[in-house]
Parts: sequence; C-alpha cells; structure tokens
Amino acid sequence: ELLKKGEQNEIEPYQDEIGRLLINPKEIAQDLCWKAWDIPDPMENAELVNDLIDEALKYDKNCCDAYVLKSLICLNDSEKMKNLDLAIKGYETIHDANFFKNHIGSFHGTEFNPYMRALYYKAELLMKLKKQEESQKIIFLLLDLDKNDHIGARCLL
Repeated sequence: ELLKKGEQNEIEPYQDEIGRLLINPKEIAQDLCWKAWDIPDPMENAELVNDLIDEALKYDKNCCDAYVLKSLICLNDSEKMKNLDLAIKGYETIHDANFFKNHIGSFHGTEFNPYMRALYYKAELLMKLKKQEESQKIIFLLLDLDKNDHIGARCLL
C-alpha cells in the first residue's frame, strides 16, 4: 500500500556504506536501492536484490527505484508491468502537479532518475508486448520531461 503525500514510516537508525548516519526514510530507501543496483547479475542474485528491495520499502513504501528493481527480477511481464506501474504511481503520489510543471524539460539528476527509469522500462516493456502506441506516448513524455534525453529514450523510437 502506497503512502500518501506527507505520511511517513517509523524509522530505525541506518548507516550507509561510508559511515554516514541517515535518518530520512527516503534517503535510506534510496541508499538500499543503490546497493541493489550495484549487485552483479540481479537475476542470479534475485534473493539478495529482493531482500534489499523489501528493506527499502519498509522505509519508503513509495520508493520508485525499489519497484523498478523489483520489475527487473520478475519472470513474467504482467508482474514487471505491475511493479513499473507501482513505481510510477509512487513517484507521482509524492510529487504534485506543480513539481512536474516546475521541472518540465529538466528531469535529470538523482531526484528524477528513478521516475525516468520507471517510465523508460515501461516503454521498453510495452514495445516488447507489441503495444507501440502506448510505448510511444511514454517515450514522448520522457523527451518532454528531459529535453536533453539523458536516458536515451529516443533510441526506443
């Protein structure tokens, strides 16, 4: 169940790999996701990746990257799509229309990358599922959000 904007989980102390004590649940969740992104061959190490994802979601139920990672280790396309939709919805739940309006064209950087990854992987999956029109809508959204196309969405066209 996703959290609504402004809601927070109870946090437990967390120390990152370089010894910093993190107290912000969103930062802790993202740090756990970065650890999961660093694991070589996520499919072969799916259990470890899943453990990190589950821990991240304890800190932030809306953690976009956690759902993106989960989609990457899913074996079937409907589960992949479900997790990508949760990633997108989670991000959009905590960012209002003004946030999107104020950043349109410049969605690049640490704060935006998880959302952009979720959209990119969803567009890629839709192409695989032969849903080109839906995929193209997302690709054009990616290009609107980041005019410099740091994620390489134009390559999907």
